[in-house]
Amino acid sequence: MHLVALLSDDPGLKHALRAFRDGAGRFHLHPVPTGEMADLLRAMQRLDFAGALVVADRAQAEAQRLADRSSLEAQDLGAADVLTVTPAGIIADHTFGRAVASMLASRRWHAEGAHAVVLGATPAARAIARELARLGVASLTLLADDRVAAEQALSAAAGTAVTARSRHDPLAQAFLERADLLVRIDPASRVDEAVLGPHLTVIDFEPGVSELRRRAMELGSLTFGRHDPFYAAVQLQPVIPQETLPGQAPPVPVVDTEAPVYTVVLHRDRGALRQPSIAFTASSGLVFLVLANSLHRRDKLADRQRAATAGAV
Repeated sequence: MHLVALLSDDPGLKHALRAFRDGAGRFHLHPVPTGEMADLLRAMQRLDFAGALVVADRAQAEAQRLADRSSLEAQDLGAADVLTVTPAGIIADHTFGRAVASMLASRRWHAEGAHAVVLGATPAARAIARELARLGVASLTLLADDRVAAEQALSAAAGTAVTARSRHDPLAQAFLERADLLVRIDPASRVDEAVLGPHLTVIDFEPGVSELRRRAMELGSLTFGRHDPFYAAVQLQPVIPQETLPGQAPPVPVVDTEAPVYTVVLHRDRGALRQPSIAFTASSGLVFLVLANSLHRRDKLADRQRAATAGAV
């Protein structure tokens, strides 16, 4: 099994990925403390790590710069989210756009003839825009804080009409209204509720379930997010009553096929991860210290009173 370092500033994401287990036993994700990227690269080679996932946005540019070699996509974006240790050195790559495309494909979203809008001009937004153009969307619009940033982030693509605009541009609303896919990287970008509906697929990378995702789900949109909740459905059906004879093993349950089937939906709610336990430990420790101090002061007072009584006698 290979060790893969995990570099992230998000405690929730780090906790979720720490619990991930590769079913084939190929690799194990190992969270590492945030620090100097150069130190991490040296440590990976010395400690026989197979590579690293660089989820922290702030470290991706430095990871690409310090790697021995980079893929064409990582060079173009100036960032890397995957590092691979090889005998020839460390190779940097950027796979975020391909991961989003794979997620859409798993839900049978088809790019042919679709109109996509990407909100943001970060390397992640640029990677998604490049991948959507590669998939063959009919039109691709990138909306950023200003038009210059949008034009720098968006490149031409064969067979796809590309448009770069400021999100404050009056025409931005028209692009949002005709969109089939909306990807929001920049949480500062606001989307009018009127453009939402069953026709629209929404990918929102704001942590948690944002107001945009909540309203989109209420209006029938297919949505994806950074931290989607974990659900499990369990179906229950009554069994035919059977008598257990003394001294014998219980009979094998037999499902009553005429009885109704009940579906129980379970939601895994991890709360605020370690915050509740840390707060409980700190508050319990504080109460313990206060009570211990009160008992100690009471004992000292009792000792003084006994000593005063003995002296008076």
